[in-house]
Amino acid sequence: MKDSYLPIGTIVILKDSNQKIMITGYFGSDESKKAYEYTGVIYPNGIIDSNKGTLFNHRSIKTIIYNGLIDEEVDEHLKNVMNISKRYTSIISNVTSKILKDLMEREKNV
Repeated sequence: MKDSYLPIGTIVILKDSNQKIMITGYFGSDESKKAYEYTGVIYPNGIIDSNKGTLFNHRSIKTIIYNGLIDEEVDEHLKNVMNISKRYTSIISNVTSKILKDLMEREKNV
């Protein structure tokens, strides 16, 4: 797990592209309900179609071109985002552990 999220306004290049992406938010999901850590738009174009954006995870970032502003308000917000992420990760981990434990129990009984 990463130590912190990047601030809104940060411009990155993803591993599978050379296109600049500006971070616009956190915790997006696609049509299949797959969760992503960041939402973004192509830079410098911005929002051209409100139904189109970019969803990606921190591990997909190849390069950070520009860091968005970090002041006291943003720093506090990023701490809250990180806490939400930790709780979400913990819940997923606990559910996954329970499912695996149940599957192993079923295998014993077969």
